[in-house]
Amino acid sequence: MFALQITAEGKLLPVEKLDYPTLSKAVGGYIERVSLGGKFEEYALYVNEEGKLNGLPRNILATAIWEMVYGMTDTIVGNAVLVSAEIDDEGNEVALTSEQLNNALDLIEKAYSRYAHPSTQNLRK
Repeated sequence: MFALQITAEGKLLPVEKLDYPTLSKAVGGYIERVSLGGKFEEYALYVNEEGKLNGLPRNILATAIWEMVYGMTDTIVGNAVLVSAEIDDEGNEVALTSEQLNNALDLIEKAYSRYAHPSTQNLRK
């Protein structure tokens, strides 16, 4: 698995490629890369660049991740894709390692603990 799609419906799905067409399809439009910090500093999110303009639904899980890093300063809408923050020498995204994936799933469960969180067991390696 290269990355993790976080749907607006709260589902966690694998993303098998990190090219523009795949990321664009996963978020439903033009992509915007959002850097994360704190406990999520080794990750970034791809979101729909025009999601708010297009009235996409709030993504509670991606927003919970945002709030763990930046507090209640913004809302993520539509589908999001969690990727490694690492970029290779040619400017390409680097796939999540198994360790990063499992750490991300642990952090996602913590971020989402105030809501009914989805099961992450089927994504663990």
